[in-house]
Amino acid sequence: MFSDYINLGFFHILSGLDHLVFLLVLLLLCTSLKQLVLAATGFTIGHSVTLFLAASNLIIPKMQVIESLIGLTIVIASIEAIRLPSRELKRLRELIIVFIGFALILSIFTSFLSNTLLIIGIALLVISVLTLMEDEDTSTRYRPALAAIFGTIHGFGFANVLSEIEIIKSNFLIALFGFNIGVELGQILVLAFLWPAFLLISKEPNQNHFIEIRSVLSSILLAIGLYWFITRSFI
Repeated sequence: MFSDYINLGFFHILSGLDHLVFLLVLLLLCTSLKQLVLAATGFTIGHSVTLFLAASNLIIPKMQVIESLIGLTIVIASIEAIRLPSRELKRLRELIIVFIGFALILSIFTSFLSNTLLIIGIALLVISVLTLMEDEDTSTRYRPALAAIFGTIHGFGFANVLSEIEIIKSNFLIALFGFNIGVELGQILVLAFLWPAFLLISKEPNQNHFIEIRSVLSSILLAIGLYWFITRSFI
């Protein structure tokens, strides 16, 4: 029984394309194995907390919102991985501030106040992250904490898998622990497989070529995350 839940968690993360894409972005963000381990640990802590809360029915999130927010975590992390200049980050921040203004006006003239407040909350989070990105040392220092915040969102997605199967109450902790171990094993496998390839490319003598590759990959992943965020929010 315990091994069944381990397998469920293991194969869920390996088949969950959005989770895999986020792990890939996390890899592109980190310039050393220590940074990767710290970021992955933060992500693990974050999703473990919300996995327990949601699986215990202490928090019951709207899955459409969670699925769209998973796409947003990919967008935000990809923006950082692209390494935009401070000037461009400031422009992005200004656009988001304008967006918040429109959202506030929308809340006044429509009945969709709760959705508008959610949008404003998301926008404020993005602004805060963009501000952190302006200083690379600060961004690196807070990356594990940010990964933990994003992990809480992914944890709700993991919990949805457990909610779809019937778990006997006496087996709840076993199921939860086994599933989480499976997720971690899958996560370790993915990062252990990708890290050597990433390290090999990063050691290339022509660093400009490596930067271009990272920027292109990050841009592609950003587009994928944005597509998921939009389609899962409105379709």
